[in-house]
Amino acid sequence: ESDRDPADKCMVWQQTGRYCYHSVDPNVTCTAPDDDGEHVSDYEHVTGGIRPRSAALPLKKDYAFATTDLDDGAWPLVDAPHDFSIENGTFDPANDFKHGYLPRTTSWYRKHFKLPVEFEKDTSHLELHFQGCFHVCSIWLNGEFLALHTAGYTGFTVRLDNSSALLWPESDGDAENVLAIRADASFGSGHWYEGGGLYREVTLIKTDLSARFPLHGVFVAPELAVPSSRKAVAKPQPLVQDDSTSEDLTIPAWVEVEP
Repeated sequence: ESDRDPADKCMVWQQTGRYCYHSVDPNVTCTAPDDDGEHVSDYEHVTGGIRPRSAALPLKKDYAFATTDLDDGAWPLVDAPHDFSIENGTFDPANDFKHGYLPRTTSWYRKHFKLPVEFEKDTSHLELHFQGCFHVCSIWLNGEFLALHTAGYTGFTVRLDNSSALLWPESDGDAENVLAIRADASFGSGHWYEGGGLYREVTLIKTDLSARFPLHGVFVAPELAVPSSRKAVAKPQPLVQDDSTSEDLTIPAWVEVEP
């Protein structure tokens, strides 16, 4: 159960934290000064909604929206999956018709969270699984840049436990972590509506440091036992990761097939 007002759109995912966004759409007022966060002028669009690009542009990492001390208390609460193009966008015939006449722009998400006390630093492997973030996704943890993912149609994982910025209950007490995500959907790759932001769920996955299967690390290859027969042999091909030892490991596995 949540004690929050349902009007704030905080349902299941936000019951243990806040998940906020901030848009730099020119039609939305920015609360931070231009020199403290995103520069709206950097995302002015030409006809067709295409942002001028240069291969020589460096990767910018020092955004104020990525820092831990930013006051985001006034940011709206949203649920993931979320599409900021739909929620914030304004239909305009001047926008790209292939994008539903909605503007292509950039938005930020921030989440405050504390790790459970049973998560031990020396034995826990932690990673975030993003099922989908459109289009170019940059991720910071407590102000430290962690990852850049540039394929808006593929899921990906970001490891947290090996980051020096992560705050653990056993060593940092009741400290709160701040995850900041910048979703740049100011350009796209399709002649259809592509949206923008965290359009799929984000999940924190905990496993042991020793002997674990990575996400999508198990593949089962079916082979016909005899050509033209109806019997097949399933051959599991697991990928095992282990950060605690270099010794060979034997892990029993089985495949259950329902008729």
